[in-house]
Amino acid sequence: METKGKITLQDIADMADVSRNTVSKILNGRYTGPEETRAKVFNMLVENNYKGFGALSAPEEKKEIKTILLLSH
Repeated sequence: METKGKITLQDIADMADVSRNTVSKILNGRYTGPEETRAKVFNMLVENNYKGFGALSAPEEKKEIKTILLLSH
């Protein structure tokens, strides 16, 4: 796929044959679908140098982030 200028989320979605919402969830770590879809999207991100993904050789393992909220009055 040829794009003019920067590649967009929609461009990646079209290339991976998934929805833009799926790509967004994968990028934000909220995707719960098949791993093969995640890998396909990451491959498209890497191949197309999407916002820094060009340097990656494979998707990073999902890192779990925990938030602790302390409230006092």
